[in-house]
Amino acid sequence: MFSREDFTRYFAQIEKLERDVGAMMRRLVAELADPEIKEVLSRMIEDEDRHGDRVGELVRLLNAELGPSGPPAAASRLAGKQDRRQGDG
Repeated sequence: MFSREDFTRYFAQIEKLERDVGAMMRRLVAELADPEIKEVLSRMIEDEDRHGDRVGELVRLLNAELGPSGPPAAASRLAGKQDRRQGDG
């Protein structure tokens, strides 16, 4: 059984990895000579940044939802909320 701290630590690692990869990609884009490739990679980075924001939101929601019922029940409730939000977009 995973604890609240396990989930928090896991998602914090994901956030850090995404920041590191984003920084690496920005350095790569700065060095490229081809403007079309630069544009495509810049758009990809923007999309990934938005994804990173969603991971941060997921961490906050998970921390808010984890309570006396424990991680599995809270994760199920959270998954339902995420599914409903995706239906809106």
